[in-house]
Amino acid sequence: MIVNKYLKGSSVSSMTKQYKLSRSTLYNWISKFKEVPISISNISKNELYIDKIQLKKLKKDNNILTYVIKELNLSTSEKLKFANSIDEKYPVHSVCRVLNLRRFTYYHNKYRKPKVTKLHKHDEIFKNIIKNIFVESKGRFGARKIRRIIIKDSYIIVNVE
Repeated sequence: MIVNKYLKGSSVSSMTKQYKLSRSTLYNWISKFKEVPISISNISKNELYIDKIQLKKLKKDNNILTYVIKELNLSTSEKLKFANSIDEKYPVHSVCRVLNLRRFTYYHNKYRKPKVTKLHKHDEIFKNIIKNIFVESKGRFGARKIRRIIIKDSYIIVNVE
């Protein structure tokens, strides 16, 4: 209604006073809702028909692909792996939409730094020692015996929580 009034010739200043709007709001509405005449004189009927058929085919292909992706029941990690493999070729937004994957999840997975705790560092130190004891025992010792041997050999085991 307001945009039509402007198009018929009313001034912006009178309309802003009458409707108590800011000029920027009125100009925003005008740019959004003003009808733009479409000139199809450059497009032949044959080209329009071909484009219409191609659009139908693309819609069918899209429906098939989305159905296949849903039926595959890919886990989130599989979707992320696939998305990372094609993120150079296609926009991330489109890839995430097709895979039904949240962009937050994608970016979180791509840019997060693995959390290294004291326990992880501690485990890395003892991993080789534990493997050596296990191999020397020919696979007979379990966790309790390996722990006793480590303590007996004067290694310090810290309970990290």
